[in-house]
Amino acid sequence: MTGVDARTSELDPFRLTQLYNLVHSQWPDQTTFGVLENNTREDYDPTSLEMDKVAHRLNIKLNRVHVIPGPDQTAIKKLINQAFQGWKQAGIKVALVAADPLFNDLRPDVIKAEKASGVAAFDVADDRHVRADARGRSRFCR
Repeated sequence: MTGVDARTSELDPFRLTQLYNLVHSQWPDQTTFGVLENNTREDYDPTSLEMDKVAHRLNIKLNRVHVIPGPDQTAIKKLINQAFQGWKQAGIKVALVAADPLFNDLRPDVIKAEKASGVAAFDVADDRHVRADARGRSRFCR
C-alpha cells in the first residue's frame, strides 16, 4: 500500500445534519449556518449540490467562506478569523468546519477564532466527541 484515501469531504453533508440535530433544540431560530471550506481542495466538486440539498431539507441557509491555502500562513489565519467574526456579526451561532487537511493543520487557530467570536464550530474531530457545557450551550470538545 502506498497511501491512504481518507473519506472525509464526502461526509460533510452528513456532518451538517449532525450539527443541525445537535443545536436545533437550543437555537431553533438559527436558520443560517456558517461553513468554512477550501474550494481548491483536489476532491472539492463545485457542481455537487449535496450540501445545498441537505440545507434545503433542513430549511436552513449556508453562509460559506472559502479559505484558499497558500504559503502565507498569516493570511490564511486572518481569513479564518474574518470568517468567524463575520458570522458573529451576522448573528450566526454555529459553523461547520469542512473536512480538509488545511483546517486540521491550523486546528489551534480555528479553535482560537471560534472562541474569540463565540460561534460554535463543528469539525471532523468532533464527530465522536460532543457534550454540553455548564451554560447549556453546545460545545464541541477539543
